[in-house]
Amino acid sequence: MIQTTAQQDEIVMAEALGEAEAAVRDGEVPVGAIAWLDGKIVGRGRNRGIVLHDPTAHPSCRRAPPGSSTGLMTRKLGRSRAVSGF
Repeated sequence: MIQTTAQQDEIVMAEALGEAEAAVRDGEVPVGAIAWLDGKIVGRGRNRGIVLHDPTAHPSCRRAPPGSSTGLMTRKLGRSRAVSGF
């Protein structure tokens, strides 16, 4: 099934909200982020500043996992991202 942009946006935003909900369960500020490329999720994250004692641990600033070829989650590298909080 080919998804429209709106359908894909809904799926990705739901994933970002899931990350934000996980941040709340961890005692963090509710922010989650998803990076995707060519219709596939290539990175995900959530606020970790309180747990890591690092004010820069915002999900849209974090790197992809070690060994990943995706690099930083940023539009500058040709990826899209969704960041959500509630």
